[in-house]
Parts: sequence; C-alpha cells; structure tokens
Amino acid sequence: MDLAAFSQLLHRLKNTDNAARKEAEDVFAQLEPDFKAVNLLKIIGSARPTDPAEVEIALLASVLLRRLITSDFSKFYQKFTPENQRSFRNELLRLLHADISRDKTLKKKICDAITEVLRNIQEEGELSWKELIEFVSNSLSGQEKHLQQCALMILSDYPGLFGEEGRKKITQLKTLIIRATSDENFEIQQLAVTTLIQFIIENIEEDEEKRFIKNFQDCMSHIYRVAAESIKHEDPTVLKNVIELVEHCPKLFRQDILALFDFATTTMNNQNLEQDLRQLAMELLTTLCESAPQIVRKQAEPKIAPFVMGMLLMMTELEEDEEWLKADENKTEDEDSNSYVAESSIDRVACALGGKVMLRPLLNTCHEMLQHNDWRFRHAALMAISATGEGLTKSMEKHMDEIVKVCQNSIVDPHPRVRYAACNCFGQLSTDFAPNFQKKFKSVVIETLLSTVTKDPEPRVQSHAVAALINFTEECDVKILSKFLDPLLTVLYGTLETKFKEFQATGKKLVLENVITVIASIADKIEDKFSPYYDKFMPYLKFIAQNISQKEFRLLRGKAIECISLIGMCVPKQQFFQDANEVMQMLLKTQTGEDQLEADDVSYSYYINAWGRICRILGKEFAPYLPLVMPPVLRAAEQKAEISVVDEDDVEAHEEDGDWTFMNISGDKQNVGIKTAGLDEKSDALDIIRTYAQELKGEFAPYLDQTIKLVVDTLNFFVHEGCRQNAAGAIPRLLDVAKTRGHPYMLEMWRFVYPKLMQSMKDEPDTETLGDKLGCLAESVVVVGSDALQEADVEEIFKAMETTLDEYFTRADDRMKMRNDDDYDEEMQENLDGDAKSDYYLVSRISDVVHHLFKVYGAAMCGRFEKFLSSLMKLTGAGRPFQELQWAICTFDSLLQYAGEKAAMYKELFVPIFKVGIRHAEAPVRQAAAFGWGLMAQHTGDALTAECAEVLPVLLEIISHQNARAEENEGPTENCISAIVRFLKYRPKIIEAHGAIDAMIPHFVSWLPVYIDPDETPVIYDYFADLIERNHPAVVGPNFANLPRIVGIVAEAFEKDAVEEDESGGQANVVYNRLVNIIKHIQQDSNLFQNIVSGLSQDQQEALMKALTSPPRAVNAA
Repeated sequence: MDLAAFSQLLHRLKNTDNAARKEAEDVFAQLEPDFKAVNLLKIIGSARPTDPAEVEIALLASVLLRRLITSDFSKFYQKFTPENQRSFRNELLRLLHADISRDKTLKKKICDAITEVLRNIQEEGELSWKELIEFVSNSLSGQEKHLQQCALMILSDYPGLFGEEGRKKITQLKTLIIRATSDENFEIQQLAVTTLIQFIIENIEEDEEKRFIKNFQDCMSHIYRVAAESIKHEDPTVLKNVIELVEHCPKLFRQDILALFDFATTTMNNQNLEQDLRQLAMELLTTLCESAPQIVRKQAEPKIAPFVMGMLLMMTELEEDEEWLKADENKTEDEDSNSYVAESSIDRVACALGGKVMLRPLLNTCHEMLQHNDWRFRHAALMAISATGEGLTKSMEKHMDEIVKVCQNSIVDPHPRVRYAACNCFGQLSTDFAPNFQKKFKSVVIETLLSTVTKDPEPRVQSHAVAALINFTEECDVKILSKFLDPLLTVLYGTLETKFKEFQATGKKLVLENVITVIASIADKIEDKFSPYYDKFMPYLKFIAQNISQKEFRLLRGKAIECISLIGMCVPKQQFFQDANEVMQMLLKTQTGEDQLEADDVSYSYYINAWGRICRILGKEFAPYLPLVMPPVLRAAEQKAEISVVDEDDVEAHEEDGDWTFMNISGDKQNVGIKTAGLDEKSDALDIIRTYAQELKGEFAPYLDQTIKLVVDTLNFFVHEGCRQNAAGAIPRLLDVAKTRGHPYMLEMWRFVYPKLMQSMKDEPDTETLGDKLGCLAESVVVVGSDALQEADVEEIFKAMETTLDEYFTRADDRMKMRNDDDYDEEMQENLDGDAKSDYYLVSRISDVVHHLFKVYGAAMCGRFEKFLSSLMKLTGAGRPFQELQWAICTFDSLLQYAGEKAAMYKELFVPIFKVGIRHAEAPVRQAAAFGWGLMAQHTGDALTAECAEVLPVLLEIISHQNARAEENEGPTENCISAIVRFLKYRPKIIEAHGAIDAMIPHFVSWLPVYIDPDETPVIYDYFADLIERNHPAVVGPNFANLPRIVGIVAEAFEKDAVEEDESGGQANVVYNRLVNIIKHIQQDSNLFQNIVSGLSQDQQEALMKALTSPPRAVNAA
C-alpha cells in the first residue's frame, strides 16, 4: 500500500456509513505497526495548513499515531535500525518547525506523541533524547512563541526530561519557566504555570522538605497571578493544576494561605462564572483541607467560616422540579450540579478539619438559613448537617438535642424537599451517632418518622422517612427496638397493605420497596421476637416474590425475596419450613423456567444472597437444590475485571456509562479504567460459596475442584478488596469440605492453596485484607492438622510475619514523626488513630497465627517462636501504643496455653510484661494479662507458683474495685474471675496460702453472673456447676436456701447468651447442658420452681423456658 492508498484508507475511517467505516477499521488493524508508524508520520508532515481536509486527516493521523505509540511501540520501534529510530524521532521534532504544527490542536497532538515516544524509549533503557533536550532548552530561552509553546507542552507532560542534570539546573530552568508566566499571551502563561507546577512536583524532596520549599516558594506568586488571570479568561486548566500541586506539596501554600482562601472563596461565590470554575475553586480549598488540615486549622481559621458559608450557598442552587415529587425511584441529584458537589465538599472538609474549627461556623450559618423564607436555604442547612455528622461526630454530639429539635420542626415544613431533608438528617444521624443516638432519642425519632410515614401527603417524603427508619433500626439495640416493636410493625403493616394496593392500582413502588427493606432490617435485628408477626407479613411478601416478575419491578421483587429469607432466619425453622420450600421452587424458576434472570438483572444479588440464607436455615436439606443454584453463583463469582487504558480525551465517553472508575497514571496522559459493575456481586457470590461449604460440608464436595481454584485465583483480584477478603474467608471452609473426602485429598488441596496464599500475602497492598489472609492461614492450619506444614513452611510463615511487623513498625514510626510535626494538633491525632486502627488489626491477626500454630504443634513450635521473640518484644517497648502491648501479651498467652510447662523457659521475658499488664490503665491490656495469669496457673506446673501467688491479691483487688462492673472494665474483671477459678482448680495451695478455699467460694458466687467473654464464661460456669453438683454448702446454702440465687444466675446467663453455642460441639456445649440439667433437677419440685421463676424478669423467664424446652446442644464425643 502506497502513501496515497494509505491516505484514502484514513479518509474511509471517517466515513459516516457504519459498514464502510468498519471495513476500513479492519483493513487498518491488519497493517503492520511499523508501516503504520512511518506513514502516519508522513501524512501529518505532508498536510498543507491551508487545506482544511488535509488538516482534518492530519489530526486523525496524529491521534492514531499516539495510540500506536502507546499500545504497540516496541512492535514497530524495535524493527527500526538505530538510524531509522533516530530518523523517526527527529521527524517528529521536525514537525514542530513545520507550518502544519501551528494548528493549535495538531500542535498539542504532536507534542503528546513526542512525550509518549520519550516515555517509551526511557522505559526500554535509552537514557535520553539529546535532540529533544536541545530543542526544549533552545525554545524556552528563545523568542519564537510557537516553539516556546511546544517546549512548554512537552516539559509539562514530561517534567523529568532533563533527568539528574535538570536537578542540578533547577534555578536556571525555573527562571526560564517563570519568565514565560509573564508573557503577554495568556495561552503561554497558562502553559508556563502548568509546566512550572509539574516541574515542582517532579522535584519534590520529601527528605529535604525545608530545602525544597525554599527552592520553590518564590514560584507561588507567579502561580497565584496566573490563576487569577485564568478566571478572567474562564480557563479551568490552571486551577486544575494548582489543585494537583496542593495534593503533592500543600506546605508551599502555607505562606499565602489567607490570600488563597480569599481568592478561592470569591471565585466560588461568583455566580457570573461558569459552573466548572466555581466548583474547581471549591475543590482547591477542599483539597487543601484534606492535604494539610493542620495548616488550615492553625493558619486559616478566620477563613473557614466564609468558606463554609460559600459551600452552603452553593448547596442552595436548586431548581423547583415538579418531576422530583413524581419520581418513583431514589435518584440522587445530578452529580455535576453545584448543590451536589458542594454537599460532597462540605462532607470532605468536615472529615478533614474536624469539629474544633468547623462546627461553630457550620451551626451558626445553618441556624440563619433555617429561618430563611426560601426553602432552598432550609433544605441546604439540613443536608449540610446530614453530610457533616461523620466528620464532626465528637463535637456535634453535644448539640444533638438542638439538632433533633430542628429536624422535628423541619419534618412538618411546608415544602416537601425540606421535609425530605429532615428525614435524611434523621437517617444520617442514626448512622453517624449510633448507638447513643438511638438510646437517647428513640421515642422522638420513631414517633416522628412513623407519623411522617402515615401522614405526609408526598410519597417521596414517606419513602425517605421509611429509609431513615432503616438506618435507625440497623444500628439500634435489640432491647430498645423490642419496646417499640408493636407500634413499629403495626404502622409498617398498615403501610405495606396500603402501598401494596396502590402498587396494584398504579404501579407506584417507591414507598413499598423501602417498607419491605425496613421490615427485613427489623426482623434481622429482633430475630425470634418477629415470630408473632410472621403470618401477617409473609403472605404479602410471598405474593410479590411469586407474581411480580416484570423487568421494571425486579428490584421490588428482589427486596421481597431478601425480606423473606431474613425473616426465615429469625423465626423457628418449623414456622418457615413450608414457605422456604415454596420460595426455593419459585427462585429456581429464575434459572430453569420462563422467568430466567438476565446476567445484569438488578435483583441478581438478592437471589444469590437469599439462597445463602435459606441454606443456613435448611442446612443439609438444602443440598438437593445445589445443582440448580450453583451455576448462577459460579457465574457471578467467575466475573473478570474489565480494565481499559484510555487517553484523557476518551475518559468522559467511558464515564457516561456510569460503571467505570478511572485513575490517572502519574506523569502520564493516560488513565486506567476499571469497570466496577458486577464486582459486588462477585464478592457476594464468593461469600455464598463459603456459606454453602460451611453448612453442607460433604454435600458440597462435588464443587470443590472448581471452587477452590476460583477462590485461590481471586486472592490476587486486586481491583476489589471485598472479593479478596471473601476468597480468603472461603478457603478454610472448603478445606473442611475436603476433609470429608479423606485426609490425603484435603492435604493435596492444601498443598495447592498454601504457596498461592503465601504469595498473595506478600503482594497484598491493603492492610485489612492482609489481616484477613493471615486469619485464613491460621484457620486453615487448624483444619488440616499437624501435617499442614513442613519445617520450611513454618520458617516461611514466621519470616513473613517478621517482615509484616517490620513494615508495621515503619508505619508506626512515621506516625510518631507526624506527632512531632510543627503543625500537629488534636484533630491530626484523630486521623493518625484512624490510620493505626487497621494496623492494630493486622498485629492481632499475626497473634492469631501464632496462637493457631501453637494450638496445632504445641511445645514443638517453641524453637521457631524463640527466633520470633526479638520482633515480638519490640511491641512491648516503653512509650509504644497500648494495643501493641495487648497483642504481645495475647501472643504469650498462646505460648502458655499450648506449650505446657515448656513455656516457663521464657518467664524472664513474659512475667515482667504480665505484671505491668495486670495493672495497666487500658482495659484490653488488663484483660489479656488476667487471662495469661490464669493460664500460668493451669499449664506451667510448679514453675510459676511464686509469681502466681504474688499476683493473686491484684486479681482480687481488680474484681472488688468499685468500678469493676463498669462497661469498659467488665472484660478484665471476668478474666480475673476465670483466673481465680483456675487457681482454685489447678493451684489450690496458692489460695490456701491466703486463707481457706471454702472462704473463697462465697466470694466467687457473689461475682456471678458473668457474660462478657465467651471464651472464659464456660470455664467459670463449669466450676460453678462442679460446686452445685457437689452440693457445696457455700453455694447451695443451708437446706438449699440459695436455690433462687442459683436459678437467677443461670437464667441471667441464658438471657445474656453467656455460654454461646459451639458449632464444633466443644466444652461450651458441655457446660451449657450441665446448667440446663441442674435447672431441670430443681424443676422437679414444681411449686418451688414456680415460686423461684416468678421472681425473675420476663426476659429471664423466656430464656430459661427456651433452654428447658430445647434439645441438648450437640457434644463432640472426642
């Protein structure tokens, strides 16, 4: 193909006829990359600027050339000889001198192609492009405006062009760029500032911050000047670049921060400007607040109030919209609108700055706006309170009485949008301030929202009142909810009935959808207390699930199915059993009948999750449904991430899809896009696989080979953390299933999993997910047993934990340095504490791994543990966070629990730590230490008798302290009690040294009931049962006078679920059955028993009767 034919091909690529264009695209795709590169360059170079048609084709060629360089550079460039490579590069440069490049768009495309070539040749090892460096240097210092623009375009796109030489010549290059910011041509000013900002970012010196700021502080006045000029030209480019500079170098703005706030606030308040400029000005200050909150709090506090006012005023920029009231689905505001963007900004600013400087200006402004005659102002004030609650929680809580009163008054406002906003506020406060909000304002909120549901004339407002109830009930304590159960469910039943009829008549579904969701939320919360209401609600829900199959109502149907399955999990199995099978048959029609679901159906995830719940209800009776439910679950779980690399120009077209998320590749003009649609469903499906494996055990075995490969592959699914977390959670349960096929099969599966799990841990970028993978490792080792790991595997695991701890210490030390920063303040400490939280979780999972290794291998693990001690002991250093000490003690607890008397070898290390821990100010540390002292008594023989005797008075002191039963102290107190129990059972001589054992027993009984720590309550109640069964006089009393006390203790233990059911049939179930048998023995004297029970609370009576009438808990014969 010659150049003329190639040119004709490009013309056909622009053909408006789809078939002709497609044919041309196919021909173009078949051409060799080197042929395309050379000829595209020739087409651009031969175009005459005076011929519009040739210019248009040259523009197309420039776009295609850049795409070719981006995607196939090595395919054509490596085919060139070194001379041809040089010729290709220099031909690109020559184009900048040609007249054709004076076309503004084409100039930019050519410069983009040049920087893309530069990027690629540097990646392939060529260190520089000397001709380009020379061109840029000469053009910057020269007088030719066109070439100066080209040089600035190239340098702004690739600020590292000069490499190390450029760092040596910072002052010289900076001077040349700054000179261009004063050019009379604004386009050059804009380019110069863009280049200057990128040049600053390129030369950041984090280790030499003061020197860096000194080098570039003089640039800021030029940046501010051109930014102000850009507003006059209504050009957003400069502000976008200033925002990027704020993200990377916020401290450069400290010196002029007040002026910056004035400039940006004035710009965002100027309603004569274009929307994007105003929003960018707001984004500039929002990003500054996020990037340097401590600087803003200290240096710009007087400017925060005007900024808050500006955001609130922008939130008022709403139109009267009759369609809003008529809408039958919950659509958010236009995400590009000023009101939406301002609401998002005020949320972000609140989270960044905190309440100390933000709350007062916010409340003052909102107070004024709530009095305004224009509904938009009242609406904005309420939405701002909703948006800022998360960031201002501590400060705002003090004003909650006032805020709730405002919401109450506003929920009867004449304008429906204001009433809607009041509902929104109630809902958001219910989430952000839970559970205290529910405790304090339960009556007000429930009564106000129920009144709105029944009396408000507008369905949009009714629906949002129900949505607020969803938020309120999800975070509400079951005891509080139980007190309001009848009025809540009475109103909701009436609303369900009314809105169902309305739906049948008009097809309106919005309120009905939310009513079904809140019913599901309440049922999920109150569990078996929903049973009396089952027969009222279930017929409506079943009717919707079975009969409403039109596509436009599938979300409604999905919510009904979700509600049915959640109710089914709450009520007794026999009550739901018949409906469960009916619902399953109906659900299966979506896979096999006429009512089949499409892959993108909105109700898809509802079905999959409903199957999982019904599986938990039916247990192994669910197994016959597996062949029908597994294909859609596997389809969802096997979804791949669709990833696309696109030019900046193409991002907008993709974003209109709504399912794409983009991030810019640093220093590049390209963006990586991830199609997020379907990824949540993938995550849900992986969790359902875990559920099926857990509930069905051997019945799930036919799906093992397929699912284990799937979940292991998903451990590296880096576009979605939830998928990786659920994959890690599924692995131990799949190993449980594999066990039913015999140990060799399970071991083979584990040998497939183990190396991939370890590699994924090394590659894991997210701290919390790494913690989950450590948890997966720990559980899996226990499932597989003692031959799970070879010596090399144990070494690898400990080395991985040591590496993880080293990385943790680096992050912790960085946080410590930030506390010593000049701009450090209390709000910054809160942010640091938030960052540390996920790190503490990670340390806790490392402790879990050690625990499970000791559990499986016992004292044999001591040798490798000894090498780990140097890392572990760092956690106990003076001045370190208490959480580190807590988990260090927990790790030593594991040593004591499973290494037996051999653990005493390390007493010089752990005894001093435990002595500190038992008197520590923080409750979690005391709890871990108390548990350890009990283990010392139980497992270490006589080796630590003296140390245990020394600590006994401390344990008694903690138990008898006046605040021992305060909420924060209950855990340590109960672990001290369990430690005393272990002393009584395993080291009675220690007790006898402080007085007779019989003298201790009354004290022990007086400490009951206990119900906080599910690991230790079985130990305590097991000893209590021993004493009762021996008719110990200090427990049963003379003539069994203490039986009412015994029954009361046991009843409260049952009410509080103090002895939780152990699915593996362990010691907790044995203890529970012993307590039930003791009560049954007392029950034989019916008159006595009735008299005792009559003195119990209603909840205790119900708990006692449930225990007496239920079958015994399963006990593992082993």
